[in-house]
Amino acid sequence: MQAIYTFRVLEEVLGDNHSHILGEILQPYLAHRVIHEPANGNPLLKCIQRVAKGVCEIGETGNPQLSTVEDCVRHICWPLGISTTRLKEIFEWKDEVTEEEYEKHLFAAGIQTNSVSIVRRCLAKNAQLLPELRYLTAYNSVFGQYERLAAAHAGEELLAYLMKFGTAVVDRHLRTAFFEGAARAGRADIVRFVYDFKREEVPWNFVGDPRIYEHSVLYRAEDTASLEVLKFIAELRTLYPNPDMYEELGAYSLKRCVAMGRLDTVTYAVQLGAHPEGKKFMSPYRSNEPIQTASRRGHIAIVDYLLALGADPKVAIVAAAERGHTELVDRLLKAGIAPADALPKAAAGGYLDVVRLLLDAGVDANEVVGSKSPLASAISKEHTAMFKLLIDRGADVHAAGVAEECVQRARRDGLESMLLLLRAHGVSID
Repeated sequence: MQAIYTFRVLEEVLGDNHSHILGEILQPYLAHRVIHEPANGNPLLKCIQRVAKGVCEIGETGNPQLSTVEDCVRHICWPLGISTTRLKEIFEWKDEVTEEEYEKHLFAAGIQTNSVSIVRRCLAKNAQLLPELRYLTAYNSVFGQYERLAAAHAGEELLAYLMKFGTAVVDRHLRTAFFEGAARAGRADIVRFVYDFKREEVPWNFVGDPRIYEHSVLYRAEDTASLEVLKFIAELRTLYPNPDMYEELGAYSLKRCVAMGRLDTVTYAVQLGAHPEGKKFMSPYRSNEPIQTASRRGHIAIVDYLLALGADPKVAIVAAAERGHTELVDRLLKAGIAPADALPKAAAGGYLDVVRLLLDAGVDANEVVGSKSPLASAISKEHTAMFKLLIDRGADVHAAGVAEECVQRARRDGLESMLLLLRAHGVSID
């Protein structure tokens, strides 16, 4: 791993579609780069380094785990959900960072580290930083959206300070945004705190004017994997009935808790009215997103639960094969589920065990030919064992478009060993 960090190998894959596996690898890599960036290096990485020093020196976070600059770097380089696209932008940054931009980064870091002193200092210098919190489109190039940072990381003292800053009673927009964001982050105590904050002076408008942002917040707040939060939202709905907004109760929560592997919350979301086959996208059809997500993540218990409620088993086996979940694929095959279209997905991922399971179950090795042929995927992956297994099970490298696709991929990626393998099986590589 140290060699990968030292030679910056990870930056070469940032443009690829690996976001589902790279996030937890790339974020500590970002911290490594910041800590070791030379004085004449990437301006934005140097700025993050300076921000970490500011947090360490003036932050007063009360967190003993933020006592050194290195600790602060590692902490602030793990924001709410930095994307691989944003990481790529950070690593390719060339422009000098202005003092104004530094203050914005320090402000965001102060929010993320729950440092009231830093936030107060930044707003004292520039009160115009606060509007950055009020716009969903406003995000920090390192830390993401300001209001989501506050909802996910700030404590009660800091949230109260922000909600009262520059207003006589409470900033309704920030209160609503913090309520929704804290729900999404699963912070039940903070959700209750924000709900109660100045509620008597400024009542919530959950069922009032639909033009006001609060009108739909109970619906949006269900985008949570927390059973405690979801139950609290359900309690509020009994107090503030609004049937027009709750046509599909629990739909947001079902989506989030399936991804998180939370069977308890999945069950509760369905009890609230979320459809186990997902939202409608063209009547009478459903999106099948819950079962697809559960299968891609390998959450077997949730897959079993959703299937029992009528979710599409064919979607499940294709999604499980696509991500190489051998145990789940085996379980679905033994349940008698037909694995249509699963073989090319498994081969494209390089999952030999899943390919073998599907072939053993009777899937035709020539089910798909041409550009999506499993043989072509084996060539792309330099997976000799998979290529030979497919050939042994009857895959025809001379079927329509297969040989051409295999040769094209091998030449494109400079895979000389695969060209020799194709020649050995009678394919003209010239």
